[in-house]
Amino acid sequence: MPRQRITRELLFQRAYELLKEEGISAISAKSLAKAACCSVQPIYTYFSNMDELKDGLYQEAGRDYRRFLEKHVGQMTEPVKTGLAH
Repeated sequence: MPRQRITRELLFQRAYELLKEEGISAISAKSLAKAACCSVQPIYTYFSNMDELKDGLYQEAGRDYRRFLEKHVGQMTEPVKTGLAH
């Protein structure tokens, strides 16, 4: 079986899946390496440190949240919309 090519995108995708399933505290080089079936070396090749990766995860989570709101805001009641606005 050919080895999987480890890319920055693959690592980020696996990290985002971990974030959604287990929360930000579950994100470590070791847990990500396990999820991506690789060593920690590729992680530090593509990310200068774990804070850089986590910053990207926070940004992606924010984009996902905005997409969710845009999709569902028409289905929300006025009191819910008002609460979100505040």
